Amino acid sequence: MEALDAELVNSDLCRNPPDDLDVLVSIYYRTLKDLLEKHAPLQTRTIVLRPHVPWYTDEIRQAKRDVRSEEHTSELQSRQ
Repeated sequence: MEALDAELVNSDLCRNPPDDLDVLVSIYYRTLKDLLEKHAPLQTRTIVLRPHVPWYTDEIRQAKRDVRSEEHTSELQSRQ
């Protein structure tokens, strides 16, 4: 966060802001876009859409959650 702050303070936007509103908006957009791309780059995610199956009921879904929760708890206890 400190690096982002430092780069923003040292940018043309803060050091030498233009008087013309259109130029100011353009520099504002470009500066923030460049800094965000550098410090918080866009990350893509793949989402798999699975078809609905009638046998996968809420009861089965809850049972799987319970098992995962127990596995997680067991894993945490074994690390201690």
